[in-house]
Amino acid sequence: ERVGDAKRTIDTVEDLLGVLAREQRGANEMMARCHRVLSHEGLRGDAVKDIARDIGNFLQRIFDLLLSKAVEAILARAGLYGRPAELGDYARQFQSLVVPDDVADVNQDGAMTDEAFAAMRLAGPNPVMLRRIDAVPANFPVDAARFAAITKQDLAAALAASRVYLADYAALSLQVSGTDPAQKYASAPLALFALDESRSALAPVAIQCGQTPSNACPVFYADEGRSWELAKIHVQSADGNYHELISHLGLTHLLVEPFVVATHRNLAQQHPLFLLLLPHMQGTAFINNAAINSLIAPGGTVDKLLAGTIESDWAVSATALTSLDFNGHMLKNNLKIRGVDDPALLPDYPYRDDALLLWDAIEGWVGDYLDLYYDSDADVVEDEELQAWYRDLISPEGGTLSTLGQADPAGGEGRGVFTVAYLKEVVTMVIFTGSVQHAGVNFPQRTIMSYAPAMPLATYAPPPVRVSGALPADAGLAHLPPLQMGLLQVLVGELLGGVYFTRLGDYDRHQRQSWFTDRRVDEPLAAFHSNLVAAERTIGARNLERAIAYDVMLPSRVPQSINI
Repeated sequence: ERVGDAKRTIDTVEDLLGVLAREQRGANEMMARCHRVLSHEGLRGDAVKDIARDIGNFLQRIFDLLLSKAVEAILARAGLYGRPAELGDYARQFQSLVVPDDVADVNQDGAMTDEAFAAMRLAGPNPVMLRRIDAVPANFPVDAARFAAITKQDLAAALAASRVYLADYAALSLQVSGTDPAQKYASAPLALFALDESRSALAPVAIQCGQTPSNACPVFYADEGRSWELAKIHVQSADGNYHELISHLGLTHLLVEPFVVATHRNLAQQHPLFLLLLPHMQGTAFINNAAINSLIAPGGTVDKLLAGTIESDWAVSATALTSLDFNGHMLKNNLKIRGVDDPALLPDYPYRDDALLLWDAIEGWVGDYLDLYYDSDADVVEDEELQAWYRDLISPEGGTLSTLGQADPAGGEGRGVFTVAYLKEVVTMVIFTGSVQHAGVNFPQRTIMSYAPAMPLATYAPPPVRVSGALPADAGLAHLPPLQMGLLQVLVGELLGGVYFTRLGDYDRHQRQSWFTDRRVDEPLAAFHSNLVAAERTIGARNLERAIAYDVMLPSRVPQSINI
């Protein structure tokens, strides 16, 4: 196979992993070039077109290799092709790669243990699904007696005491089950969780594998043995699909892209907002363009790995973005809307606690920076470039972010950016999304998500139904991906989760001189750096006390922008 500029023979899985490691290094070098060009030319000039082409060719070359007949033959020779004979076949796929810790969290039924399954909702790749509820939804007929038998709590009392939580994957109802490489089964489950009376542990209680209850879509409970284990596999698969299509693609990559375009279209290169935002946008348009033409193209890796047809996957991502409540999606607002903002009610929520640390650090930095240039709300209203930027973002022909904006404090009609305070919130949201939130959903692809039984990106048997007899011991294996899809999940996760370029707050890296030439910026930037150092220490100390370390939001591991 020809990979990069050198001809290399690939005969074994180890050879393939070696190629992937070299390509990771090449990706970092490519992003350094991208950073240099964008810093001096913006999204203009032939060099930008060259970078877009090179990044697109880079991804296409890798994915063509991973999906090639030659690699298929290598996997077949290595016994890593077709249906698994036993669960251990998936762990053997890692070869010389580090086997992720979550291998130990999957039981012999091929499902996550109840403890690990609950922990994924709080500190997994997609830790944004839990919502505290005060009533069980009508389409999820959980039996109060079964709830009491499992939790040793009365359901009504637990609801009234704010100890019951729901993960609802209704947004995946748009998925149509795919058939590449074989029949797959998409689902939109609901999962109910409860805290114990001391609020020290969250546990799963009930799962329904679809949105409409029926004999073909029953509620399974945590005391139902192997049927329960199969139901958990389908929830984990739905969580992986929601993660990739909504939390990752839709609400980081695609959410930031309109800001990239509007910033270059409407703000002069010396506009203070352009200077602040550009480092947090570098590489985003390029990687999105490359992904559209390779990663999420028909017949590409997403088409093969995820549960739905690629057309229905596109619909899921697009709908999530177009229906987004922009202000409600800001971290603090989102936590409050979901009812998970109060540590007194939900003490152990690593995503919330670490994300808030970094949100506050970014918010302080953005506030101090913008205060240098906007003395009053009138300055915001009278900034013609800023107002053009906003109009472009909400335009149906532009960014289509129709919910972006605030009500006019003066009582006028329409929405807009009228105050310094709201501008600070918007800019904080953009920077947080392009750095911290993306890191939180991208880098677990290399760890937690790379082990297919922990998070199968598609299931290959239909959701379970209630049966009279006992299920066979190996029933779970039929629901998990073929081995070649499991290895593809390993390799794609290794690539996408293994490219780290730039670091949050490091604006001067790869620059010939200081990025900010206004010396008034020095003091607030130094304060931002100090806050990031303090956040690193705080998260490190928290991880020493946590049952499972949550390290994806350590500032030292958070890139400035979405560049992979």
